[in-house]
Amino acid sequence: MEHRVTDIGSKRYRWVYQLRLFKNPVFFLLVFKIFFCIWLVISLFVLSLDLIEGCPPLKSLEGTLLFMLLMGLILLLLLIVSYLLYGIIMGGRYTILFEMDEKGIAHIQVPKEAKKVEKLGLATFLAGLLTGNPTVMGAGLLSAHKQASYTKFSAINKIRVNRKRQQIKIRSSGLFHNQVFTHPDDFDFVLDFIRSHSSDKKASE
Repeated sequence: MEHRVTDIGSKRYRWVYQLRLFKNPVFFLLVFKIFFCIWLVISLFVLSLDLIEGCPPLKSLEGTLLFMLLMGLILLLLLIVSYLLYGIIMGGRYTILFEMDEKGIAHIQVPKEAKKVEKLGLATFLAGLLTGNPTVMGAGLLSAHKQASYTKFSAINKIRVNRKRQQIKIRSSGLFHNQVFTHPDDFDFVLDFIRSHSSDKKASE
């Protein structure tokens, strides 16, 4: 189900996009980057502790590399299993409603999707509570309550394009990123609209 861009008046546009979770790896790659950063930070922290304690550099390096490898494999396995479960629960698809005007663009979860994500978020929070993991608890609370995100065009400082995945990545001030997806026939219209209303007039492809 993909609804084309519709003009709803007053220079406002709306469309629905259905992302196929097992064919388009956008979400998987995003989570993979997060897991990779966590893995890298922990590994560097352990290595620095070994060096501070005065362990021989070679011995310390060998032990840390083994630790990094094992942790990396565990995180990768958890990521794959979690993504597969997420995809199955979501029915293999993630439906997004986009609304765009001259000031910005909103990324909104449709009601059915929001309920599924809310249940997943609460389950994640409970899992974090039971294991005493505050990071997991925080991620669960955020996913349970975040049903929409909005990006002001005036705050955009970077636009990246992936036509193959029908994806427009927009980065605003701070660490906030948003991803816009469109039907192939509407891609250029949406990209030109975003680009013409933002400070980044060029989009890297």
